[in-house]
Amino acid sequence: MRNSILFNVALTLLFSSQIASAFPFGAGFLGTDIFGDTDRDLVHDTQEALDGTNPLLSDTDSDGLSDGQEATAGTNPLIKDSDLDGYEDGEEFAGNTDPLDANDSPVAGLSLIIINAFLMKKESD
Repeated sequence: MRNSILFNVALTLLFSSQIASAFPFGAGFLGTDIFGDTDRDLVHDTQEALDGTNPLLSDTDSDGLSDGQEATAGTNPLIKDSDLDGYEDGEEFAGNTDPLDANDSPVAGLSLIIINAFLMKKESD
C-alpha cells in the first residue's frame, strides 16, 4: 500500500514538473510542453498564445528581458522598446532606469557621470 502511494506521488510530481518536458511524451502541439511552460520564461504556453508571444522563445522580442520579466514589469513583450525612447527594455533594466518612462533612460545617468568627470578635470587643471 505504501509503495503504491509513493509511486502515485512520484508520478504526480513528474507530470506536474518541468522535468516532464524532457521526456518524449511531454511534447505537445507544435513542440510545446503539454505541462505548461516550454521556454521556461514563467509564462504558461496558453497565456503566451493569448498574448501573441512565442511559447518556444523565452524572449519573444529579443530585448534582453524574458517574456515573464516583461509580464512582471508591465512592459510589452512584443516591442523591444516599450517607452519608445530609443533604448531597449533590457538596456533600461541593466541601467536601472524605467523602461516605461521615456524621460528616464540609461544615457541620462551616463551623461551626468561624463559631465561630472569633465568638471572635475577642469577644476584640477
